[in-house]
Amino acid sequence: MTLLLVAEAVSAGPQPEARVCEAARDKGFVQGRGGFLFRTLDLRDEYTLRVDMLGRLLRLLDALEGQGVTLVVPVVPSRGMAMPDLPQPGPHDRPFDAEASVRSYEGVVAWLEAQGVLAVDLLAVATDPQREVPYYHRYDHHWTADGARDSALATAAVIRARPEYDALHHEPFVTRRVGVDEEVSSVARLFNDACGEVVPAVHFERYQTEPVEPPGLLDEPVPPEVVVVGSSFMRTRFNYSGFLSEALDADVLNVATPGGRATASLHSYLLSDDYRDAPPAFLVWEWVMTLLVDLREQEGSASFQDPALYRELIPAVYGDCGPDAVAEVERDHASGRVALFSPDVPLQGPEAYLSMTLEPEPSGPVRVVALHEGGERDAFTFHPYTRVDRQGRYLMELSDTIDSPLDRLHVVLPEDADTQITARLCLAPEMP
Repeated sequence: MTLLLVAEAVSAGPQPEARVCEAARDKGFVQGRGGFLFRTLDLRDEYTLRVDMLGRLLRLLDALEGQGVTLVVPVVPSRGMAMPDLPQPGPHDRPFDAEASVRSYEGVVAWLEAQGVLAVDLLAVATDPQREVPYYHRYDHHWTADGARDSALATAAVIRARPEYDALHHEPFVTRRVGVDEEVSSVARLFNDACGEVVPAVHFERYQTEPVEPPGLLDEPVPPEVVVVGSSFMRTRFNYSGFLSEALDADVLNVATPGGRATASLHSYLLSDDYRDAPPAFLVWEWVMTLLVDLREQEGSASFQDPALYRELIPAVYGDCGPDAVAEVERDHASGRVALFSPDVPLQGPEAYLSMTLEPEPSGPVRVVALHEGGERDAFTFHPYTRVDRQGRYLMELSDTIDSPLDRLHVVLPEDADTQITARLCLAPEMP
C-alpha cells in the first residue's frame, strides 16, 4: 500500500499574543504566558477513569488479546501538563495544580501497564528539557508536527521492543518536507468569536511519508499489521502515522476520525471488514487526557468514559457468530416494536451478546429491550453517531448487572423505518 501522509510543523517567526477577554473566560479560556491559550479542560488537577467503566474496559483488552492483537496506548498529556509554567490563571479562575495533574497522568499510565497494555509515556516526551519546538501550538489545542514526530518515535520504540515486531512485514519508508500550509483551529475560531479579535492562522511545514521503493504492479498487497485509531491528533496533517511508519519500517493504516473524540474510529474499525478479515498485530489507540474526561453529549461519538459504549465495542471484537448462533431470526419491512427472541437456553451477560444487521440502517436511534426472568428489564440504545460507520451492524452485550437469564428480547425501530432485520444471539468466546 502506498502511504501518502501529510503533516505540518509550526513555522519560525514572531506571533502576536492573544489576550483572554471576559467573554472568552466565560467560555472556558485561560490566559497563558507568551500569548498561549489554555482551556479549563487543559488545566484539571485530576484526570480519573470511572470505576463503573474499568471492568468493561478490561474485558475489551481481553477480547483484543484473544484475537492476537497487542494494544498500544500513547497517552497524550494535557496542555497544562506539557507546559506547566505557561498557564496564568486569573483571580477568578480556578488555580492549576500542575504537580497533582502530573500525578494523575502517571496514575493512568501505571494502571495501563498493570493490565499488560503497552502504554507510551508521552509526558516525558512533551517535557523533555532538550525540546526546541513546543509540544503544543500556541493557539491550537493540537500538538505540533515536532510533537507528533517525537511521540511517534516514542511509540515505535515501545513496539520495536516487543517480540511480535520481528514478525511484521518490513519495508523502509522516508519522510520529506513538501511545503507550507496554514489553518485557524476550531479553538482559535471560538476565541475570535468571543473576543472580536483575530488570532492568526498557524503556519505549518507539510511532510509526506512514502515507501522508499514503490510497490510493483504484481506485488501481493500485505494487510496493514499496525493500525492507528484515535482523534484529530492523528490527522494526516500531523503525520504521526507517517513518522511511525518510518520508525518501524512497516506500513501503518491510519483510520483516526477527526471530531470523533477517542472512540469513534475504534468503534468504526472494529465493525469493519478490514478488522474482521485481518486483525492487526498492533492496534495503536491514542488517548488524549482531556478527551478521557470529556463527558459532554455529542452527536459525533460516545464519551470514552461511557460504560455503555463497551457493551458495543466488546462484541464488535468478537464479530458475528454466524452458524454458531444460539438463536436466529429474520424480519422483513420492520418498523416500530419488533419481537426477536425468547431463547430456550439460559443466557445472561456478559457471556452472550446480540448481533444484528439492519438493511437499510434507520436514520434514528435503535432501542433494544431485554426482559429477564424475575421481571428485571434492560434497555439499551444504539445512538446514530455521525462519526461512527456501523455498516448496518449492531452488536450489544447482554447486561452484566443482571444475574437472571434472558426471558425475551425485542427491538424498537423508528416508526418510519422499513428495514430488514437479521438478528442472532451469540455466545462470547472463552478468553485464554
